[in-house]
Amino acid sequence: MRFSLSLPLLALGLNQTLLVAALPLLAELTRHPATATDMGLLVLCMNLNLVSYWLGAASWGKLLNRFGISTTTRIAAMGYLASNIGFIAALILMPTNLWILGLCRLATGGFGSAFLPLAHTQLAGVGKASTADLGRLSSALTLGRLLGPALMLLPLPLPLLLAAPLLLITPLLLSTPPRKEKRSEQTAFTSRLDKHKIGKSRSKAQVRPAFLAAIFTTALVAAFQLFALEFVTHQGFVGDRASQIYAGLMLGIGVMTLINQRILVPKLSQQPQTTLLATLLLALLSGCALLLINHHQWWSLALSVCGLCLAISGLPAWYTATLLRHQSQPSMKARTSGLLTRAHTTGHLIGTLSAALFLKWQWTLVVLTALFGIGLCMSVITLARRNPQPTHQPQEYQT
Repeated sequence: MRFSLSLPLLALGLNQTLLVAALPLLAELTRHPATATDMGLLVLCMNLNLVSYWLGAASWGKLLNRFGISTTTRIAAMGYLASNIGFIAALILMPTNLWILGLCRLATGGFGSAFLPLAHTQLAGVGKASTADLGRLSSALTLGRLLGPALMLLPLPLPLLLAAPLLLITPLLLSTPPRKEKRSEQTAFTSRLDKHKIGKSRSKAQVRPAFLAAIFTTALVAAFQLFALEFVTHQGFVGDRASQIYAGLMLGIGVMTLINQRILVPKLSQQPQTTLLATLLLALLSGCALLLINHHQWWSLALSVCGLCLAISGLPAWYTATLLRHQSQPSMKARTSGLLTRAHTTGHLIGTLSAALFLKWQWTLVVLTALFGIGLCMSVITLARRNPQPTHQPQEYQT
């Protein structure tokens, strides 16, 4: 079950970072010279999937409520495969037509936005929506993002490389769904909608901090990534050497995050939830404090990265698990997960825009990173206070 849920997330990570790594080759294939204007147009076209990903993330709950989880998963898989095959075909047959390529990327984002909410829903359906399990699930995305650029090292044509991640989606089509979604299950979903609406206003105040935490999480990541680039240039590295140092730093952070998600966070989640949360918040605040105290030395950057990586590896899984506990039906779990995904995307945009403004005004990005870290800490504490954990660790939280 966990392995099959991880495959589409691995494919998502591979697809996105593979295209980013292939931008110079794509510029050559699409006959767009590597000037700032033309490259910017190509980058915009390749990232149109983020727009439809943001729009579509919260829509899959309605489809799940109508068709059931098996049929909805197959619809998403078929759409994702068709849009990517269309992109590859357009790249071979009409590589200069950015309109067609852009439409294919839009469709890819729309169908791809289903996989994370559906995975969360399936985990919750079998009582596995714990911090440990959600962390392991997120590690599939992290691994895909790490492996994407590595595929470019293979001596294969770009269309074949782009087709490789699609092999991870085909098991979703080959799996045997129920012949017919149970009618009683469908009516049960519908009957629970009224109960959900009754408690909706009451639970808004309980779950709102989770969405704020999601925004602050990705805003923090976006700001820190640009701070790391600023740090490398301030160390005197320029040109290709600066790119190599920065790429190595990002790779190291990715590997550390993957290890945390697969090993350290699941180990910590075996402790009482208060201990887990205190450890993650201490790591977050320590990382921010180290940056504020001394952000000019490699050793302080390394220690700060360790703290921030641990916090970013564990906190999203924790507040996602807390949020999903408030929903009892699969369709609402999928919608909630989709809204959380949308909040993460919004946070990334806010963090990137804020960092760009700080750079324009020549303000240090350390302050912005620390502000986002403090915002994340306050949101998590508020969420924990409004959603007290059980006095004992329930079975679904055991690993």
